[in-house]
Amino acid sequence: MSVIEVSDGQGAGPAIPVGTGPRAVALAPDGSRAYVANAGSDTVSVIDTAAGLVAATIPVGGSPRGVALTGDGRRAYVPNSGTDTVSVIDVPTARVTGTIAVGTNPTGIAVAPDGLRVYVADAGSHSVSVIDTVTAQVTATVPLDAAPRGLAVSPDGRRVLVTTPEADSVSLIDTGTDQVVGTVPVGTNPAGVAPAPDGRHAYVANAGSNTVSVIDTATGQVVGTVPVGTNPAGVAPAPDGRRVYVTNAGADSVSVVDTGTNRVTATIPVSAGPLGAAVAPDGRRVYVTNVGANTVSVIAATATYRVAETVTAGANCWALATTPDGSRVYVANAGNVAPTPNSSVSAIDTATDHVALTVPVDTPVTVAVAPDGRHAYAAGARSVTVIDTTTGQVTATVSVGITPTGLAVTPDGRRLVVTVIVAGTVAVIDTATNQVIRTVTVGKNPTAVAAAPDGGHVYVTNGGSNNVSVIDADGGQVLSTIRVDDNPIGVAVAPDGRRAYVTNLHSRSVSVIDTATATVTATVTVGTSPWGVAVSPDSRHVYVANMADRTVSAIDAETL
Repeated sequence: MSVIEVSDGQGAGPAIPVGTGPRAVALAPDGSRAYVANAGSDTVSVIDTAAGLVAATIPVGGSPRGVALTGDGRRAYVPNSGTDTVSVIDVPTARVTGTIAVGTNPTGIAVAPDGLRVYVADAGSHSVSVIDTVTAQVTATVPLDAAPRGLAVSPDGRRVLVTTPEADSVSLIDTGTDQVVGTVPVGTNPAGVAPAPDGRHAYVANAGSNTVSVIDTATGQVVGTVPVGTNPAGVAPAPDGRRVYVTNAGADSVSVVDTGTNRVTATIPVSAGPLGAAVAPDGRRVYVTNVGANTVSVIAATATYRVAETVTAGANCWALATTPDGSRVYVANAGNVAPTPNSSVSAIDTATDHVALTVPVDTPVTVAVAPDGRHAYAAGARSVTVIDTTTGQVTATVSVGITPTGLAVTPDGRRLVVTVIVAGTVAVIDTATNQVIRTVTVGKNPTAVAAAPDGGHVYVTNGGSNNVSVIDADGGQVLSTIRVDDNPIGVAVAPDGRRAYVTNLHSRSVSVIDTATATVTATVTVGTSPWGVAVSPDSRHVYVANMADRTVSAIDAETL
């Protein structure tokens, strides 16, 4: 676990050795892996971002020049310029499962936000190949007036932006018709291109004029030109859209552009020949391929925070919770089964940032702390473990059923509510006796649970039945069942108790529930695969973590 403190610095840490001639990098949606296309060794290096080491090396076609992942992170696509193909990598197994013939000398590649199409820049044949990811076939070839180099898909999936260095322009392709619908003149020899997360602007690295062009995507006009370093090649916006990172291949540096002012606010030295760049989903790390050094540089991206301490809590950390006074953080370490079980709950002393105690617990996946801070609760396997926070001893183990996943303590601390995903139930535990006093049948695959501030009601998301169960915390009765969107996964109740917010994983939305009427009063479109949700203390803002597109959506609750 890392502890972050305020700082003003930015900088690149030790570089990670990869294959020969690394040209491009892409991150998994959860940020756990970085995939690097090595043109000189015909491979893709898979970096474990937590360890900062290469975890696997995947042979692909000849001279791979790019890499792009689907939103669910299950497949990666690699254009091989030496063999005129695209390799399809099955991410879970780290193996190539297919090879698709495309145009001549493919260089750039991008996946549509819905994952149904892959677009490939074919430099040798002056075209863009469109691949259907379901059939793994090229369904269209879009002719261009000049050789393409880089390309990107707009966040709404309606446009493909393609740089054409010989024409000093960016071509705009309508994805509905697979036709070029516009051309935007930019700087000299444009290379990399990337849209802002909100899709309102696109940024183009002009290698020949040492600038970045800022395009207004609504008008198709250049609205800004930013001087950067020598021979800029790659461009990567931060998930919050506030910064753009530009690799300067001729200056061995990365320029940091403030998108509000279109000015360079920092220049970060890296290794020789930086080309590709990708920003972590949380925006705190930037990964840069250095073709001249056969390495990847990792930049601490934030200008306001830095890692002050890294605390080794335990194996496979899943969740954490703080005590009300902030003196300790409890971490659920799900652990490894082999060679020996090592799951536990760690208690970190926040004054020293060291583990004060470690309590063996059976595969905990979530943890909660009582309002008075006297007990911590960890759910895993088939039970809930009760830990006395004063002594660090396990005082009870409460059997609840297979795979408890969600925990919520009522505000008065009298009840602990546990979702049991396999059984489709909620266990209500009396915290005074540590006994299950009720088992409430809810919908299919209950995942998350949240208690209302007054403790009267509990809200449970049922991912398998697309609804939310509202339970009387004292009586243990299902008071109502509220239909929401596809696969509800997270839930949070506003501090004023007036609304509950539910993330719907498969429909890119948040359902807004009026707690007085138990009805959905609004549905808010957010990013791809929304999961976690939290409400500000004043109930005025809602924050949603969008797992697949590496963003956080901020909702103004007062406008709903």
